[in-house]
Amino acid sequence: ADFRDDMREDEAVKLVQRAILAGIFNDLGSGSNVDTCVIRSDGSVRMGRNDITPNEVGPLRESVRRSDVLNMRPGTTAVLGETFVRAKGLGVTLADVTVSEMET
Repeated sequence: ADFRDDMREDEAVKLVQRAILAGIFNDLGSGSNVDTCVIRSDGSVRMGRNDITPNEVGPLRESVRRSDVLNMRPGTTAVLGETFVRAKGLGVTLADVTVSEMET
């Protein structure tokens, strides 16, 4: 409802951030931070990692004391073998893929 054709870049980024926040708070599997990527028509790119972090969990994690028994130390799980088996080809290559336009 807030989209306009003549939006400035900062307005468009804020609109996208609001949409991502709606996903974060309405879908528990969406993660907890807002990352944005602006790709301009001149080819320049701006990556915004953790632009918004509404669910900062650092202080909570620091306040929880875990028993040292729960920490897995190197060598805990024995390595029984180190054989690498190459996967057999599925017989499909990129030449077999048909690309078509997405319906809008």
